[in-house]
Amino acid sequence: MGWQDFVAAGRNDEAFVAKQLETKVGGTIRVATPNEDIHDHVDFWWTKPDGAVVGVDVKGMKKRSRYDLRPDNDITWLEFRNVHGEAGWLHILLFAESG
Repeated sequence: MGWQDFVAAGRNDEAFVAKQLETKVGGTIRVATPNEDIHDHVDFWWTKPDGAVVGVDVKGMKKRSRYDLRPDNDITWLEFRNVHGEAGWLHILLFAESG
């Protein structure tokens, strides 16, 4: 499985999550611009039924090592710090939401 396959699978995962949010929870979806995707790490913006806007970055299955041919369904990577070294989604979920 080449990197192009992982990119395509990721786009499919993003579309699936967006459709599920819209269908099952409500609200509207706006796909992020390429700039938002790269710099803000947001795949799409979800306007919730209450009007709040949430940026969503969908994470697909990951490989244990970049040299593996396929993703490993037995592991889950959690983002405590993002690519900029700042608080990632798990940190925000655990600490900002509770405080």
